[in-house]
Amino acid sequence: MRDWLRWGLIGLAVLAVGVMAIGYSFIFRGVASRPVGTIGTLEVPPAGRVVAETLEDGTPVFVVNLSDGPAVLDARSPADPGWVPVLVAWCDDIGAFETGFLGEGDLVRTLGFEPDGTSFGLVESAGLARYAVRQEDSGRVVVTDSTSHPGGRISGSPDCPAGAERVMHQPADEEIFDPSVAIEEEPPGVIWLEGTLRTIEEEVVLCDKTPAGSNPCADGAPAAGIDPATIGPGGIDGLFVGVVRDGAISGLAHALVLTEAEGS
Repeated sequence: MRDWLRWGLIGLAVLAVGVMAIGYSFIFRGVASRPVGTIGTLEVPPAGRVVAETLEDGTPVFVVNLSDGPAVLDARSPADPGWVPVLVAWCDDIGAFETGFLGEGDLVRTLGFEPDGTSFGLVESAGLARYAVRQEDSGRVVVTDSTSHPGGRISGSPDCPAGAERVMHQPADEEIFDPSVAIEEEPPGVIWLEGTLRTIEEEVVLCDKTPAGSNPCADGAPAAGIDPATIGPGGIDGLFVGVVRDGAISGLAHALVLTEAEGS
């Protein structure tokens, strides 16, 4: 009787292991064959119009209704490794996106992008990242995590005229984090931050915004992936977007607002 019970328990254990193995095989097979994920569903604007939107994780994008269908473009301009990218803005008067390159904390030159993301300007550059999309009958567009970068060309870069309306990403007050608070609370996804990028003992830190005359970097958070040589002695002030990851702010991009003087 004891032998029968013992062998019965062994049989049940073997059966359980087999069932688990089959289950895991289906799980792994499902992961391996999983289609490209959906990362956002956005409204398509009227023909020829551009709107500022965000993906599900907070990534800033633009939805453009082109003649051949809608396009979704990443709002962060391409930048060389170690440099701080800048968010682009749409200028309706010239029918193009505009942005700038930051050099040692200052705007050193402007760059434009066609509505489809192709770059043009003083130097040849990669275009804005363009997401793969699938348009629905409802008039919305489904965005997937597949991107491509169109090329660019060197050509004249028209300036956005004085007083022109710009479409750009701007946070609400309650959406803005102090860098030190963001590190402590670890909010998910792409978030807005306000502060100053500074180089402190060969490390780039995004310092909390402080009142005039106080310690310029009493609190802050490490900024990953930025070359200290690209940060000028005065730092880079303003609004940024980034992700809290491994105790630092990663993927920082500066929300540079082009003024009439800078755009001219």
